[in-house]
Amino acid sequence: MGKVALEPNAEAEQQAVKITAVEFTIACEHLFAAGEGHKAIQMALQVGQASQEVPLILSASGLLAKYTNRHDIVATLIKKAIHLTPDGTAELARSKSEMHIFLADALMAMGRKKEAMDIFQAIIKECPALRVAALEHISMALLEAGYPKEAFTVLDACFSSSDALVSLPLYNNMGCALERMNRSEEALPYYEKALELDPTNPVVSFGHSVSLLKAGRLEEGFKKYVRRAPLVNDRNFWFLDLPRLSDQVDLEGKRILLYQEQGLGDTIQFIRFVPWLLSKGAKLTIALPIQLLDLISINYQQTDCMLISDVASMASAQRSEFDFSCPIPDLPFVCGVKSEKNIPHSTPYLLPSGVEDNRFSQIMREEVKDICGSSDSASPLARIGIVWAGDKRTKAADVAADQRRSTTLLDMMGAVSAHCPDLRKCEIYNLQFGRRRSELKEWHGVPIIDIMNEVENMEDTAAIMLNLDLIISVDTSTAHLAGALGRPIWMVSRWDACWRWGDKGDRSVWYPTMRVFRAQENSFLPVLAEVGKALHVIFQNSEHPVF
Repeated sequence: MGKVALEPNAEAEQQAVKITAVEFTIACEHLFAAGEGHKAIQMALQVGQASQEVPLILSASGLLAKYTNRHDIVATLIKKAIHLTPDGTAELARSKSEMHIFLADALMAMGRKKEAMDIFQAIIKECPALRVAALEHISMALLEAGYPKEAFTVLDACFSSSDALVSLPLYNNMGCALERMNRSEEALPYYEKALELDPTNPVVSFGHSVSLLKAGRLEEGFKKYVRRAPLVNDRNFWFLDLPRLSDQVDLEGKRILLYQEQGLGDTIQFIRFVPWLLSKGAKLTIALPIQLLDLISINYQQTDCMLISDVASMASAQRSEFDFSCPIPDLPFVCGVKSEKNIPHSTPYLLPSGVEDNRFSQIMREEVKDICGSSDSASPLARIGIVWAGDKRTKAADVAADQRRSTTLLDMMGAVSAHCPDLRKCEIYNLQFGRRRSELKEWHGVPIIDIMNEVENMEDTAAIMLNLDLIISVDTSTAHLAGALGRPIWMVSRWDACWRWGDKGDRSVWYPTMRVFRAQENSFLPVLAEVGKALHVIFQNSEHPVF
């Protein structure tokens, strides 16, 4: 979200008077479920500013904390609620302390770590009844801000004290901390203890499944992974009401709707299982975002590929033809993946159309000619594509994850070029799409060739990649695409690596051509320096480098 002015208006003031906090929350959640979150966010901003009712202000701040990254506004609203709450009784004092806990959450998310920790510590000291709640919040706030080691320290002290504390969130947060510290096997007992307290808790169940997968226990992990609620833009999609495909279904003759869920990278990673479903006699329709439609359609012509928006608007008669639906990330479970041996490793399993007549080859030659001023320039040492950031996100937890996985162009190219002088003998191509592409304007080092104006979708990006010798990317869909194309890909992983890359190692069981460079701290600069040094070694040892 951009800058938002918190100015009350008459309509918002009337709305704030008429509606209760519960009614307001329900109304906003319905909007989010219907894919109209922007309306809910605007309501929260207006009502939070106009209302003088503490419960309503807190409801607005809670929604903004959950669905946006405007932690500054969240903090302002909580301070307003604290100011409006009178002193006098023990109940009111406790209420104010609870509000301060949420204020500390917001401050931590804003990067004001010391202020947040001071508040948490004051609450633990002055309000013993809220000690457990404060510790639950402080550990999760540290985790979301990218401090799993600090969260672990807090939680370890909790479990090691003479009056060892027990709560589901504390167990869950400890499991999360250990998983993010790449100690996934150690995380499992804490998730199991949390599940003993609430066997159906969806947050704990999902964390448990991710830790199992990251620890390499694929059979157990995927079995639990499919218990999650699908993460889609509109929770009212009609196909979510279809029976969910499982590993027990006889697929012969069944009409199955596969659909995009989570990120583009998830679809690219798991679409490889489509041939297995077809071999069992399934009849497939695949609902996709526009970025992937052409690429998937070309490679899986035995299926019916459609825009997910067109599937959502299907007539009732068409809907009734389907027997099952299945989010694409469920496919490893459905197809019986029990270990790494069951993963289809053959690449490429995706290719753009016109491989023999790739129009981007000519575009790239012309662009180089414009930069060099001649078509007779020496062949480059290598053609390298770069991606330094993920796509824009809005939901608070997703924004936090993106901040952990993304770097800047200045940091990436600065660190790599500083340790690889031969980079100037290479052709560097920008593959960054979206708003972060604007960082090119601020870069004045090694020339970067940018032809992304010619790119309309992932098929076009794939076509460019076929002309490259190496892609260097953070953990985003571009890395998955390079792997699916069988192109050499150096993937720079955040230090709390995603489950699919495991806890350790520099290779991926999912992509044979991938080399994983693992950050060891929040800053990407040291690991990007490793990338530069690795390039330098290869260039020093060969005139015809192989990555």
